Amino acid sequence: GFGDGKVFGAFLEALSETPCDDKWNKGKMRVAHVDNVNMSLEFAKKLGITVKNFPQATDFIDGQERPVLGFVWACILKFLKFGDDADESLSAKDALLMWVANKTAGYKGVSIEKFPNSFKDGLALCALIHSSRPKLIDYDNLEAGDKAIEASFDGAEKYFEMEKFITVDEFKRFDEISMVVYVSDYYYGMARERKKDRAARRIGKVVKFTKEMD
Repeated sequence: GFGDGKVFGAFLEALSETPCDDKWNKGKMRVAHVDNVNMSLEFAKKLGITVKNFPQATDFIDGQERPVLGFVWACILKFLKFGDDADESLSAKDALLMWVANKTAGYKGVSIEKFPNSFKDGLALCALIHSSRPKLIDYDNLEAGDKAIEASFDGAEKYFEMEKFITVDEFKRFDEISMVVYVSDYYYGMARERKKDRAARRIGKVVKFTKEMD
């Protein structure tokens, strides 16, 4: 999908919320694709995205999976933010890990140390859900493993409408990158529900005040 460069440029614009000022080469030949990928890579450098081994335009065009996916992951991490007052000294991965650790502190069987191992038995995700919606999960009677993973799927679907798009076996095979992206869905889903809760409380106060005035 990133082979012609323009799609990758649009991806960077969406992540950074910054328009790319360069004009894309509209040609369909390989040389046009090289130009577009190079413009996208220069745009990435301006955005401050750095990696140990910067990919080449030909890596994108020829579908070299390892350098392209590594670079895409670096782009995602650059712009992932967790919280309005996020500590700029923390990476997105470390900030997400700290958020989970804070939300699940004191839960039996949960020890948040690193991705993906701290999440593989499902208890951490169940604890996350239980910390805000205790009625959705019977945490005290939960067994680590497949049952806990399935409970986290069910709880996330009921809590913030997270689709069950993976199986238990697929979840257990997650690597670090996959787990960070998956857990970030919990953060954004729970944040969305918190906003709804705050809005509902404000509306409730307005209704109460109006009744009292009447």
